[in-house]
Amino acid sequence: MKKILIPTDFSKEATFALESAYPLAQKKGAEIVLVNVIEDPHDYSFNTMGIVGYSPEENIYIVQLIRKTEERLKALVADPAYAGVSMSFDVKIGKTFDKIFEVIEHQKPDLVVMGSSGSSGLDEVFVGSNAEKLSRFSSVPVITVKARRDLVNIKNIVYASDLREEQGVIMNDLKALQKLYGAKLHILKVFEPVWVNDQEVKERIQKFADYFKLENYTVNTFHDPDEAEGILLFAGQNNADLIAMATHPRKGLGVLLGGMISKNVINHTQIPVWTKAIKKK
Repeated sequence: MKKILIPTDFSKEATFALESAYPLAQKKGAEIVLVNVIEDPHDYSFNTMGIVGYSPEENIYIVQLIRKTEERLKALVADPAYAGVSMSFDVKIGKTFDKIFEVIEHQKPDLVVMGSSGSSGLDEVFVGSNAEKLSRFSSVPVITVKARRDLVNIKNIVYASDLREEQGVIMNDLKALQKLYGAKLHILKVFEPVWVNDQEVKERIQKFADYFKLENYTVNTFHDPDEAEGILLFAGQNNADLIAMATHPRKGLGVLLGGMISKNVINHTQIPVWTKAIKKK
């Protein structure tokens, strides 16, 4: 691991992300990159032809905001609490999610650690409102936290899966995550025992694990009509240090059909959640 990216708006949630990622970066000798996005209120200023009708830099308020933001980021980078880790920062202007995504594609970090306030409606800070969306579209793994969490001593990872072959797209990342921590992987399938029974599902899990050559794992089933609720209950009952899930970069109705499970897990657990998006080829 060489680089960890942390989006920040200086909220407590963003601070939790930095405090959680710092010990991991320190142990692995990784660089931390902080990124802050200043929302440009003048959406009309940019068009598809690249013509700029209004420059935020020419606006006194925006210029002052950039200066203050850079000062705060410089103070974070220089904070003795984060000594021993190489830190840098980037300030962008535009749509928050778009710019964070842009930085991820440019910086190519090994991991994004993002704070989230969870499901709190209009009071949700920008890192919270964008965390779940980023988990579905980021080209690199994302760990979402709601409080300061130990991301160094991860021993038990609950991997919630639908057991489909498309999960193979994230397997290299999942194996790397498990190797990073030397952790045990608890493969979990949540279902209702209507058409299949535990033994049949466990056999499917075993075939899945064999197919992808997984090691150091357990096979687990859990009965619950609400898949997200089942994942949360199992993780809590089994003292999980981390929940791992594949996500889908879906939009519109696709989010409702396939994205609500990961969204509900991220929004309603205090356990850190590791996600990797399944990209269509």
